[in-house]
Amino acid sequence: AGALSLSKMMLLTEALCAAHLKLLLSVLRAAPEWAVRANIVIALGDLLCRYPNTAGLWVSHFFGGLKDPHPAVRGATMNIATHLILSDMLRGTAYMHCMARAVDERDERLAEMARLFYRRLAEKNKQLIYNQFPDVFSALSVDPAVDQSALQRILSFLAEFLDDSHCALLVERFLQRFQNTTADGDDDHGQGLSSTAD
Repeated sequence: AGALSLSKMMLLTEALCAAHLKLLLSVLRAAPEWAVRANIVIALGDLLCRYPNTAGLWVSHFFGGLKDPHPAVRGATMNIATHLILSDMLRGTAYMHCMARAVDERDERLAEMARLFYRRLAEKNKQLIYNQFPDVFSALSVDPAVDQSALQRILSFLAEFLDDSHCALLVERFLQRFQNTTADGDDDHGQGLSSTAD
């Protein structure tokens, strides 16, 4: 009840939002009851709508709800994130890997919510899925919660929204990244040899 009252007060003015946002987030991290965490996630969605410049600075805490141990909290986060991103009220590009990871959710209902989000996003802006594909791959490939088989399932699903030209361009982008990484490694190796010779 206290967290709900606090969040309602924060909606009154942006100054109140800024002054108490850290406190609300500390309650989110510490609350043992899933219902409290779910209500705070919903409140964060309202604050992101009303005060995007202020609440947006803490958006990573909002997307953290997709990793919550309780499915109700993850579901609330997915619902709100879907609404905010598809309504252009939130630029979720930096956290698109969080939405992609949910495609392989252990809760099938939530996994279907994530898949529906991408289907609706593809109808609206398929280019965004292509643009974010390399970053999603990079983030998930080093995520300890995503094993190799899960990564393959997620990327295979996302690839369904790419046409042939997208796939060809992605191959070029990945090759370029690989070549740059290899070149950097060769330079480091060369410098090591040079210092050894000295």
